[in-house]
Amino acid sequence: MGLKTLEIKEKPAWLEWASKNVRPIGLHSDRDTDLDFLEEYVGDKRIVLLGENGHGIAEHNEIRIRLIRYLHERMGFNVVVFESGLADCGLAGMEPGGSPADIMRKSIFKVWRSEELIPLFEQMVHSGDQRSLILAGMDPQPSSEHGLLSQVVSSMLTELDRGFVERFEHTEKDLLTCYTEIQRQLHLGGSNSKDVKRDFKARKSGFMEIYQQGLALLKTHEQMLIRNAGNERYHLVHRSMYNRIHFIKMLSGSSRQYMRRRDRCMADNLVWLAEVLYPEHKFIVWGHNGHISKNMKSWFGFISMGSLLPERLRGQTYTIGQYMRGGTAASNTREVYEITEAPEGSVESIVGNLGHRCAFLDLSRHQINNEGNEWIFNYCINLDWGRSPYYIRLKEQYDAVIVVNNVRPPKYLE
Repeated sequence: MGLKTLEIKEKPAWLEWASKNVRPIGLHSDRDTDLDFLEEYVGDKRIVLLGENGHGIAEHNEIRIRLIRYLHERMGFNVVVFESGLADCGLAGMEPGGSPADIMRKSIFKVWRSEELIPLFEQMVHSGDQRSLILAGMDPQPSSEHGLLSQVVSSMLTELDRGFVERFEHTEKDLLTCYTEIQRQLHLGGSNSKDVKRDFKARKSGFMEIYQQGLALLKTHEQMLIRNAGNERYHLVHRSMYNRIHFIKMLSGSSRQYMRRRDRCMADNLVWLAEVLYPEHKFIVWGHNGHISKNMKSWFGFISMGSLLPERLRGQTYTIGQYMRGGTAASNTREVYEITEAPEGSVESIVGNLGHRCAFLDLSRHQINNEGNEWIFNYCINLDWGRSPYYIRLKEQYDAVIVVNNVRPPKYLE
């Protein structure tokens, strides 16, 4: 919807309704009594999705860590799924020892590698056979440069087929190099991007052949490999090779096709994690609002990961979007920018103007559209990444929203 097609004026009734229904919450607290409402709102849901309105916001990270701690300690949630590489996160979480910073560097995207996440990753350090929290990923894109998939494949398959392992390691390095160059050229926006994409397409079949060979090798020796490497590690490696094939297809298509295929694959991976790898566990998903939204469809065919989940899982989810009002944030390249002033009628304005540093508003319990809450049912304006206006119906996309006032960039790890 174009920005000139809809003008929104806030009504006093909206602010009155919001003030009666928001829950102020602290960003830092060892006592979690201000989060006790989660037990009522989340109930017996199995998957809680925690969003953000940009990747470079310290407060969004901090409040999610508080929510994760509460959900884990009080409600039994124990798998944290990042919008990061399925292979990188899963395999890094299985490695024994290592510091929280080391695990971050081997698993999640750079946009989240920050000091704020160290307390969370302290709970993911693998000590013996114990992990307080299980680290997982759902993205088909590689998110680390450490090459854990190559290392694990080498340890599993060298005795079976050393020649394949050498070809696999070479392919993994080449694929990551191609991915990095394609992303760089797209960012530069030059004519070279077409040449780079054309060169990649010429190598596509060769890349795919290696991963197809790997899947066949794993299948042939499945029982022996499960005995030697363990069921969890075996199935994660198998799924990771399957993901690489989809990733190659993503890189071969247009930018729009890439976006569509990525969210489709993330949804499929989350289903696989929930129903195959960890069928008895409860999940927390960490990702951008645009991916976790429940009914997000764009004019060019993009459908969000949250919208693509099958009905049997959608009914088990509680989705929380996050927004910010005022302050500064960081882009994906860690460049700091000012948050645009919240437009009238936006969730940032309505909830942010109540004066709380951080406020939680449940939407799921409000089923009747009235004068005070009509703005959660109708289109309202919001700022993507705190600067790009767009319209959504909040209640269609989220079960709850959090609005934070006066945000700042994370303290990044080097």
